Amino acid sequence: MLRYAPHAPRTVTTRHNAIGALRVRTSTPTRARPPDRSLTSIADAPSSGRPLGYLLGEERARSIARRASGPLTLDVTRAVVFLTQHCNMACAYCLSTAHAMPRWSTGALRDLLARLAAGGARHVQWTGGEATCHREFGELVGTAARLGMAQSVSTNGTAPPRVYRQLADAGLGRFFVSLDSLQPRRFDTLTGTHGKLGRVLTAIDALVRHPAAHVTVNVVLTPARVASLLARDGRPLRALLGWLVASGIDDFKLLPASTSPLALPAEFVATCSSLVPARFGMFHHRLATLREGGHGFGPERPRLCHFALDDRAFDSQAAWPCVIRLREGAAPLYRLDDPEPVQRAQLAEFVSSDRSCDPLCRRHCFDLYRELNERTDALLRGEPC
Repeated sequence: MLRYAPHAPRTVTTRHNAIGALRVRTSTPTRARPPDRSLTSIADAPSSGRPLGYLLGEERARSIARRASGPLTLDVTRAVVFLTQHCNMACAYCLSTAHAMPRWSTGALRDLLARLAAGGARHVQWTGGEATCHREFGELVGTAARLGMAQSVSTNGTAPPRVYRQLADAGLGRFFVSLDSLQPRRFDTLTGTHGKLGRVLTAIDALVRHPAAHVTVNVVLTPARVASLLARDGRPLRALLGWLVASGIDDFKLLPASTSPLALPAEFVATCSSLVPARFGMFHHRLATLREGGHGFGPERPRLCHFALDDRAFDSQAAWPCVIRLREGAAPLYRLDDPEPVQRAQLAEFVSSDRSCDPLCRRHCFDLYRELNERTDALLRGEPC
């Protein structure tokens, strides 16, 4: 059975706060908020100097290749936990809240975290719905931290700043915050809310100021949204990029809505390439993969999904080979109460079957998952990663 050593931990001191969550403080110096958010400050905006993270790292492909060439296990290095289907926004493109599941019990969540940690998992990604709507989220973050797992969360940024600070103190290191527009009326339209943009911007600022928080902003794109950003000679796009670059965040990325095919116009790509400095590594990585076709793949050759050997999504009843298949309504990989031999057999069947025959994979396969599978294939053929 394969085991992988975790990244070297940050220097920390710990204590318990009033609600019982583990408080973690690092020796990293506080990042000051850049005073100028205008487009003219792009060239001078501070660099975080931080790596892209495990999902994009060379180590990830090598880990998957080792699993693909070794004995089959149910262990994973990274797990996505679908914490709740409840959300306080109503984004038109979002499929997550349509995923029906019984509520997790606290005991079941803690049992899952313990099993993941015992199997060598070192990263938990919390998602939903809106994870901060779960009343016990802070306690769960503390539990995962005590088990030695790094954590990240996808959030809409509407929780009070003190909640995000407490989560960062408790051991949640990476925050992926959704921000689709800086224009209040358009933001309200895109998110099905009224007057919440200021709360999101305040939360981003609070996280940028926290020494232990790595902040990435997610910008979801649909064909209509791309067109609106290019209106008026591209001024909305330049304004959005200018704010993001000067905001003090660590990185940001473009996410095509899974329900819509997306082709980025040359003008859009050229504007992004010219205005976003190279230090925003994840942004440029994602921009490059979107230029090559975005989500999905063609049926021109057989494809195996090695990704599911190292990464799985979990809700309160079952496991999926990836969060995309969970959100798109595919059948689960296995149920959590299935006997272990059944779980192993169903995992083996999935990773050995040709995914180019699966319409859902062909249409929606996440570009980063596709790239990791291709890099794993190259390593298994003995080619450099």
